[in-house]
Amino acid sequence: MTSTVLGAPGTLYHYCSASAFFKIIESRKLRFSDILSFNDSTEFYWIFDVLKSNQKYLDFKDKYPEESKIIFQTPVHWQLKSYVCCFSAKNDQLSQWRGYADNAQGFSIGFRTSHLSNIAFHQQKVCLEKVLYNEPEQNEKINAFIDQIEGSIQSQATSKASHVSALLELSKHFHRMAVTFKQPGFVEENEYRLIFQFGNDSPEFRELDYIEKKNQFFPVIHADYQTNNHDSAIDSIMLGPENPNKWNIFNLQMMYTKYTELAIGFDLSSTPYRN
Repeated sequence: MTSTVLGAPGTLYHYCSASAFFKIIESRKLRFSDILSFNDSTEFYWIFDVLKSNQKYLDFKDKYPEESKIIFQTPVHWQLKSYVCCFSAKNDQLSQWRGYADNAQGFSIGFRTSHLSNIAFHQQKVCLEKVLYNEPEQNEKINAFIDQIEGSIQSQATSKASHVSALLELSKHFHRMAVTFKQPGFVEENEYRLIFQFGNDSPEFRELDYIEKKNQFFPVIHADYQTNNHDSAIDSIMLGPENPNKWNIFNLQMMYTKYTELAIGFDLSSTPYRN
């Protein structure tokens, strides 16, 4: 599974709490979580609301009811799992500080996109995707996908088994597309996502880690973010507006050097905020 996002910025920013920041620096790993465990109840499902008013999809559904069922409604969607790590193109965004960095007490870590796009979990390379919020853009992507499906159907003169297999592959593509659609109200996040996708029967599934959160256990992936020895994966770190460590940057610098054997500067947020 590979994808290249044209125009992606050279640095993407991961907002996190102080506790998560320490784990990221100490372990040199990023955590990927199941998309269905995210707090936003519309995650993954928003695309189905968009489909309801997409005329091209409705026409395709009428013309190819069996193919439509396999691609858009097949149980493969519930057998597949998408593990996601989220980033923003903005390094100092109030909504991000409040929502993802412990109410502005955390950090914004700038990762070089060249490293992020080369992260791997076992034999699978990560997929970097830009999140779409604008419904016309979402519909445009759906329309292009349906054109791809129709082209595939019309060009196939193979056995039924091969035909179904090809449709299931397209269904996996649709599943990944669903992970990149969000409601327009989240547009300020300017989000990019790293995605691992595999089924419950994949070898990778047996290599997942588990965490406890509010008395429940969730599967996660921990993947190395330092993907080459030529430069550091991290190129900047910013403290949130309410981060208490801003009074002792020296300790942060010493801690960072201890675990990474590198030096880095720490920036302070310029976003005005009163908790």
